Amino acid sequence: MKIGVFVPQKNSKYFKSILKHYKSVDFSFFPYKNFNEVRKSFQNNEPFLDGFFFTGYLSYTTIKNAYGDFEKPAMYLKIQEADFFRKMFEVTITDPSIELSRVFFDFHVETSELENILYRIPKERRPYIPIVENHEITDDVYDQIFEMHDRLHKENKVDWSFTRFSNIIPRLEENKYKHHYFELSEETIHRTLVSLMNEINFRTLEDTQVACGRITISATSHEVRQIKMLNLHSLLLDYNQKNRSSLVITENESEFEILTTRGTLLSSTDSFSSCKLLQFLTNYMDETIHIGWGFGQSFSHTRENAKRALSYSVNNEFSSTFIITNTDEIIGPILKTSYKNNPKQQAISQENITTIINKTNLSRDKMNKIVTAFTELNQKQISSAQFAEILGVTVRTANRILNEAVIENVLYATDETVAGLQGRPRKLYAINELFFNDPNLKK
Repeated sequence: MKIGVFVPQKNSKYFKSILKHYKSVDFSFFPYKNFNEVRKSFQNNEPFLDGFFFTGYLSYTTIKNAYGDFEKPAMYLKIQEADFFRKMFEVTITDPSIELSRVFFDFHVETSELENILYRIPKERRPYIPIVENHEITDDVYDQIFEMHDRLHKENKVDWSFTRFSNIIPRLEENKYKHHYFELSEETIHRTLVSLMNEINFRTLEDTQVACGRITISATSHEVRQIKMLNLHSLLLDYNQKNRSSLVITENESEFEILTTRGTLLSSTDSFSSCKLLQFLTNYMDETIHIGWGFGQSFSHTRENAKRALSYSVNNEFSSTFIITNTDEIIGPILKTSYKNNPKQQAISQENITTIINKTNLSRDKMNKIVTAFTELNQKQISSAQFAEILGVTVRTANRILNEAVIENVLYATDETVAGLQGRPRKLYAINELFFNDPNLKK
């Protein structure tokens, strides 16, 4: 097990001494002076680590803001109530004259529990607490934090600084500002690390779970099909070699069965967002290619889910991939990696798809369906009937997905106006380009 430890340079030796007893873990320490170093260390080492251990909230948030949600287990140390009250008890013993109203706390946002504790203190006795208008972490954040302390001391509003940021302590000492550093107990450090190790172990077991795939091509005459299936088999072996994939391929009647691991499937589909295998095959074959993947509670459940997923793909008239998970969640159609060899350009880029998923309540599966429909129809406006036909779903399901996208402002709907048309006008849906022009737009 390989874990990366992101720790302020000042605390590096301390954490090395605490973590040296974990003989089963290979720790890589990344001491930092600023958050640009955190980003560089993460970017250069992320592929080689199983998990990430951040010794503070700021470094964790820096990476999350820069790269989005973690694809591997990650945890940061946060002060627990027991740590807080233990330190406060120590403070009342060593410095009994401290007036709480003349203290500046700079770490109240670390946990909601601590924030609640401080805000329960009567206002006239409450310590100074910074007002955080946004949670964006900039490279000069330590300077900003120190400047808050410095200003309050110079304005004679506080006598003490209570901090969780070890990187500002030398500057507090240099200015002779009285302070207390709220360190975490070894118990909290060990408990957090064990939780991270358990999550890594669970993820490893999950990633080694067997995944089954089934692949076939669109119907042709028996003679032609035999030739095409030989070509497909050759391409599958070529893909396996070029991508160094651990795919076990066997022919099964009119299709191929593939066995691999869930981890390999996650990697080859970019966490179920695109399909490298489908892209590779469509580069060399003109036939419609259908792929179904499944994993389940047992091997028989896994194979059955793969069969079901393939049937969903076959119901489409275009090349597509579907996945059915062990909880029977249906994901698809999953898009190809790119459309550079296809005259039709993808209706919404993968980057914008990720933006939509992060900013709205639309799932990856629903976005896949919306993008596939607009891409395959190659139209600016589509109806629910067209959406249903191209994806092989009911019109009722199509209406539900499209209306959800309208509510989230990803699509907008207009009534089709045709001269002489009798009855209720047909509703047409189009992609709302304003969604991507206004980063604050959601609803």
